[in-house]
Amino acid sequence: MNKDYISILPKELVPNQHVLVREEVNGDIGEIIKNEEGHLLMMDLQSQTMYYLPPTSEILRFFNIEQPALSEDETKKWSREEILKLINIYKIYESSFKNTSIKNEKVWQRVSKELGTRSSEQCKNKFKYLKGKYVEKKENMSSKASGSKVVKFDFFNEFEELFAHHPNIQPQAVASSSRGEDNVKNIMGSDTNVLNNETKSDTENKKKRKRSMLEKQLDTYEDKLNERERNKERRHQDIMRKQDEALDVFKNIASSFEKFVNNN
Repeated sequence: MNKDYISILPKELVPNQHVLVREEVNGDIGEIIKNEEGHLLMMDLQSQTMYYLPPTSEILRFFNIEQPALSEDETKKWSREEILKLINIYKIYESSFKNTSIKNEKVWQRVSKELGTRSSEQCKNKFKYLKGKYVEKKENMSSKASGSKVVKFDFFNEFEELFAHHPNIQPQAVASSSRGEDNVKNIMGSDTNVLNNETKSDTENKKKRKRSMLEKQLDTYEDKLNERERNKERRHQDIMRKQDEALDVFKNIASSFEKFVNNN
């Protein structure tokens, strides 16, 4: 079986031939397997080839996947006032984010409640994006002398106030390029409990589990294909046997009729 993922998509999707691959959890079929870009893992049962499909509306309709409708809040652009309020609320709960006995999701729910206009997932994703822009700006400032294009980040001062006091982040200064890189690494390494609860080993274990589940799922598909072929062969043999039986019955009837005619 070819278990490689390829990027050349089939010209058309065929029902019962192209199927989505799902995780298997404790013997139950789970969520559709996706890559980091959110593309759906699909398998061609005929060629035993796998593809990653972009979740376009056409593909979702083909696989009968309901497309979640975005609420008005999810599509509404963040205002400057909302972002500043989000940053200030984060400051209030910063110690809670660092507390390993409290799940981050619970803290983001509190942040969402304080903000009052966004879901906890929206708050978390927005803050993660803003922090990424802050790191990008720090790196840009450290390499300014090299002629890099200036990165604009309107909330730099707020984030500088929030993260500059961390002991593993050196204060902004006239620094060399290597010093700037160290600063960026420190920033990215700090506050990991806020933006990522998984350690490196957790991530590796998760990938191993996913690969294991995928292998198991593919083996299941292969078993189903083999079973389908066996059933097809059994049905063919049954048809041939019934035809032979019917022919024997017909021969017996013909023979009996011939004897009857001869006797009369």
